[in-house]
Amino acid sequence: MNRILQQHKADFFKAMSSPMRLAMLEILATGDASVTQLAERVSLDTSTASRHLSQLRTAGVVEATRQGATLMYRLSDPRVGELLVLARSIIATQLHATTEMLADLTE
Repeated sequence: MNRILQQHKADFFKAMSSPMRLAMLEILATGDASVTQLAERVSLDTSTASRHLSQLRTAGVVEATRQGATLMYRLSDPRVGELLVLARSIIATQLHATTEMLADLTE
Protein backbone atom coordinates (compact mmCIF):
# COMPACT_ATOMS: atom_id res chain seq x y z
CA MET A 1 0.00 0.00 0.00
CA ASN A 2 1.14 3.49 -0.79
CA ARG A 3 2.83 5.23 2.19
CA ILE A 4 0.99 8.48 1.51
CA LEU A 5 -2.35 6.67 1.66
CA GLN A 6 -1.26 4.92 4.87
CA GLN A 7 -0.39 8.28 6.41
CA HIS A 8 -3.78 9.74 5.42
CA LYS A 9 -5.53 6.75 6.98
CA ALA A 10 -3.48 7.13 10.17
CA ASP A 11 -4.31 10.86 10.34
CA PHE A 12 -8.00 10.11 9.76
CA PHE A 13 -8.15 7.60 12.63
CA LYS A 14 -5.91 9.72 14.85
CA ALA A 15 -8.37 12.60 14.52
CA MET A 16 -11.08 10.31 15.88
CA SER A 17 -8.94 8.90 18.70
CA SER A 18 -10.36 11.18 21.40
CA PRO A 19 -13.47 10.13 23.37
CA MET A 20 -14.75 13.72 23.17
CA ARG A 21 -14.26 13.89 19.39
CA LEU A 22 -16.02 10.54 19.04
CA ALA A 23 -18.90 11.86 21.14
CA MET A 24 -19.16 14.91 18.88
CA LEU A 25 -19.08 12.69 15.79
CA GLU A 26 -21.89 10.55 17.21
CA ILE A 27 -23.96 13.73 17.60
CA LEU A 28 -23.08 14.95 14.11
CA ALA A 29 -24.11 11.56 12.72
CA THR A 30 -27.66 12.58 13.66
CA GLY A 31 -27.47 16.03 12.05
CA ASP A 32 -25.70 19.38 11.84
CA ALA A 33 -24.76 21.23 15.02
CA SER A 34 -22.97 24.39 16.09
CA VAL A 35 -19.91 24.51 18.33
CA THR A 36 -22.10 25.74 21.17
CA GLN A 37 -24.58 22.89 20.73
CA LEU A 38 -21.82 20.30 20.58
CA ALA A 39 -20.01 21.78 23.58
CA GLU A 40 -23.18 21.66 25.67
CA ARG A 41 -24.01 18.08 24.68
CA VAL A 42 -20.54 16.75 25.52
CA SER A 43 -20.00 19.00 28.57
CA LEU A 44 -17.04 20.98 27.25
CA ASP A 45 -16.39 24.69 27.09
CA THR A 46 -16.76 26.09 23.59
CA SER A 47 -13.05 26.81 23.11
CA THR A 48 -12.14 23.18 23.84
CA ALA A 49 -14.93 21.91 21.59
CA SER A 50 -13.71 24.27 18.88
CA ARG A 51 -10.16 22.87 19.12
CA HIS A 52 -11.51 19.32 18.79
CA LEU A 53 -13.57 20.33 15.76
CA SER A 54 -10.54 21.99 14.22
CA GLN A 55 -8.64 18.70 14.43
CA LEU A 56 -11.56 16.88 12.83
CA ARG A 57 -11.76 19.50 10.06
CA THR A 58 -8.03 19.27 9.37
CA ALA A 59 -8.36 15.52 8.96
CA GLY A 60 -11.36 15.96 6.65
CA VAL A 61 -13.76 14.16 8.99
CA VAL A 62 -16.12 17.14 9.43
CA GLU A 63 -16.85 20.28 7.47
CA ALA A 64 -18.48 23.56 8.40
CA THR A 65 -20.68 26.11 6.74
CA ARG A 66 -21.51 29.56 7.99
CA GLN A 67 -25.13 30.35 8.77
CA GLY A 68 -25.08 34.01 9.68
CA ALA A 69 -22.63 34.39 12.56
CA THR A 70 -22.72 30.66 13.39
CA LEU A 71 -20.59 27.86 11.98
CA MET A 72 -22.63 24.70 11.54
CA TYR A 73 -20.69 21.43 11.52
CA ARG A 74 -21.56 18.18 9.80
CA LEU A 75 -19.84 14.94 8.90
CA SER A 76 -17.88 15.37 5.69
CA ASP A 77 -19.17 11.98 4.53
CA PRO A 78 -22.16 10.05 5.91
CA ARG A 79 -20.04 6.90 5.87
CA VAL A 80 -18.23 8.29 8.94
CA GLY A 81 -21.48 7.67 10.83
CA GLU A 82 -21.61 4.16 9.37
CA LEU A 83 -18.03 3.62 10.51
CA LEU A 84 -19.00 4.59 14.06
CA VAL A 85 -21.91 2.12 14.00
CA LEU A 86 -19.59 -0.61 12.69
CA ALA A 87 -17.00 0.13 15.39
CA ARG A 88 -19.72 -0.05 18.06
CA SER A 89 -20.81 -3.43 16.68
CA ILE A 90 -17.25 -4.79 16.68
CA ILE A 91 -16.71 -3.62 20.26
CA ALA A 92 -20.01 -5.16 21.38
CA THR A 93 -18.96 -8.49 19.84
CA GLN A 94 -15.59 -8.32 21.61
CA LEU A 95 -17.24 -7.51 24.94
CA HIS A 96 -19.68 -10.38 24.50
CA ALA A 97 -16.82 -12.80 23.82
CA THR A 98 -14.95 -11.52 26.88
CA THR A 99 -18.06 -11.89 29.04
CA GLU A 100 -18.52 -15.48 27.85
CA MET A 101 -14.87 -16.26 28.54
CA LEU A 102 -15.13 -14.84 32.05
CA ALA A 103 -18.31 -16.82 32.70
CA ASP A 104 -16.50 -20.00 31.63
CA LEU A 105 -13.70 -19.23 34.09
CA THR A 106 -16.08 -18.91 37.02
CA GLU A 107 -17.84 -22.23 36.37
